[in-house]
Amino acid sequence: MNFREALLLMSAAVWCLSFTACGDETAEETTTAETTAQVQTSATTAYTPQELHTQKTYYHAALQGAVIVEQDGTRNFKYQKKCDVCGYLDNTRVNVSKGDGTMDTSFRCHECGNHQKVKIRTTN
Repeated sequence: MNFREALLLMSAAVWCLSFTACGDETAEETTTAETTAQVQTSATTAYTPQELHTQKTYYHAALQGAVIVEQDGTRNFKYQKKCDVCGYLDNTRVNVSKGDGTMDTSFRCHECGNHQKVKIRTTN
């Protein structure tokens, strides 16, 4: 079977499918090119299981010394530093892009001088 015969066979199959999908009166009006374009369009917009699996949703949780102020399911999030001793909440929002794991950092509180550890865990 050569390329031309295979193309003819595929066109005939698409044409036959158009009769069963559209009904008798509309199938006569539908051309093979239109049906092929419809099949190609629907195939390009569908997601494969591999593509759905690669779209990760991230969750960020402050374990110590911080408050998460913004997260949208991506790797990016914003947090504010918070002293666990006096409750001081820093006005600065820190932007971070983090994958899986725990982020460890620290700061010195402006109010009481406490050396505060910051721990934020990211999971997907």
